[in-house]
Amino acid sequence: RFFFHYNKGVLSTLFDRPDDAVAHGDKAKVLLESVTGLPDTPFWAFWDALARIRASEGAEPKRQKALLGAARAHQTNLAKWGGFGPANYQHKHDLVAAELARVAGDDAAARDLFDRAIAGATKNGYPHEAALACELAAHLHRAAGRAENADWYVGRAHEGYLRWGAVAKADALEAAHPE
Repeated sequence: RFFFHYNKGVLSTLFDRPDDAVAHGDKAKVLLESVTGLPDTPFWAFWDALARIRASEGAEPKRQKALLGAARAHQTNLAKWGGFGPANYQHKHDLVAAELARVAGDDAAARDLFDRAIAGATKNGYPHEAALACELAAHLHRAAGRAENADWYVGRAHEGYLRWGAVAKADALEAAHPE
């Protein structure tokens, strides 16, 4: 059951349904004991953090504080795991940190962290996470009025999703950004 909710959370995050992703993350959390010792716990923490950050946007203040607090707790764990396995976890930490900086309004830090996450994911063989980082960086640039930069990141995200074999995600990106 953990893997069902974990995977539904990943898909919900990828297809921009953060409230669904948080609900599946909550269900997966109570089942974490069933996967103790497996590498899936850090991966769940990564995706759950991203879902909670996205869900925090526009949430009422009390819920927003709880969602961002949980995301920061995941970020702390990712930093710890990154110390043991930087090739596997550092780019995940950087991407969560980038999203936290973005929602905090720290544009310069977010841009730097997104680029670090993209470089780390690419270097260490995580094309799907590099594509996700590109897509999220595009949101940052578009919101700041840097359409040309946003289009470049969307193009890289699209290529990355296709390289990963995520055709449905690439199609969704094309539909959202026909340019």
